[in-house]
Amino acid sequence: MKNDKNFVNLKGTLEKVDYSHQSGGKMYYKTYIDTRRKSGTVDRVPVIVSEDRMNNAVRQGAYVEITGVFASRNRPDENSGKKHLDLFVNANVVEEVEETEDLNKLVVEGTVCKPTVGRVTPAGRKVADMFIAVNRNKSSYYFPCILWGDTAEIAKKLEVGEKVKLICRIQSRKYIKKISKNESIEKEAYEISSSCLEVVKC
Repeated sequence: MKNDKNFVNLKGTLEKVDYSHQSGGKMYYKTYIDTRRKSGTVDRVPVIVSEDRMNNAVRQGAYVEITGVFASRNRPDENSGKKHLDLFVNANVVEEVEETEDLNKLVVEGTVCKPTVGRVTPAGRKVADMFIAVNRNKSSYYFPCILWGDTAEIAKKLEVGEKVKLICRIQSRKYIKKISKNESIEKEAYEISSSCLEVVKC
């Protein structure tokens, strides 16, 4: 059933499928779906799918459509042991479809849980970094968001506790993390990217 406050719809190509974990007597698998923007940039979105939703479409190289919810969990960093916010799509449906234009759409409603910070990119674009909490049963998912242009200006004025609805995409980006004085590793980060924000009035 569609969740109007947290709904993901993706179309793209699956990468290798690996075992992830077991919970509640059920096995879960992890993969990535590569979705190409109109600019040509590819976002590599992590996906978790349970064994009961596995089918012939859940295989490397398949062009698929995925629906589900965006989720987060805290896990220890492999090197430092510090908690790391892990973001992924919890897939409800994975179907192999005819290849068309890739799709990366997330509609999510949540609460601003940290002060939003405005900044200007090296290219001179105005952006705002926002952090939202999305209710799930008795707990919450937490998502970092980047807002662009006029939407960034609106976001900067929001108070902690205000509710927002975003129409956005799930964005991936690579960065270099220094793990010792002489050693660095390449990591990948994920965030919500949006130019469409609506303030939700209670």
